Amino acid sequence: MFTQSYTYTHIGQEKYKAKAIELNGPDFDWLHSSVDPRALYECTCGRPHGKWATFNGTINDREVLADLKRGRASIMAARHQRQEEEDRMRKEASDGRLAKEYAQNMSNWARMVHTHNENMQKFMEVRSVIQPYVFTLVSI
Repeated sequence: MFTQSYTYTHIGQEKYKAKAIELNGPDFDWLHSSVDPRALYECTCGRPHGKWATFNGTINDREVLADLKRGRASIMAARHQRQEEEDRMRKEASDGRLAKEYAQNMSNWARMVHTHNENMQKFMEVRSVIQPYVFTLVSI
């Protein structure tokens, strides 16, 4: 039991140390400085049951938590904005593919019409050679 408790505490201490140094810089003396509520909050995944059992309410974290909540709100807003941008880019790519497909279909249709017109012209030329000036006059 002692080993398990020590290991858990030691791992938690290492997480806090890493987060405190990350937030306050490499020269931060985490062992002799007062507890950094931001680091504590982030390395423990929040504040279970409204208080940290180890410190029993001795840390005033109202300002820090307000900042963290604002920070999370801005992170969520940035994530939402990023998602909207990705959706817009996906839609533009899809619209571009559809436009390219439409242009290709129109090009194919134009080639087909051109080929038909050329064939009709050849037919008319051959017909005019075989029956050169056959006109039918219709009286009105």
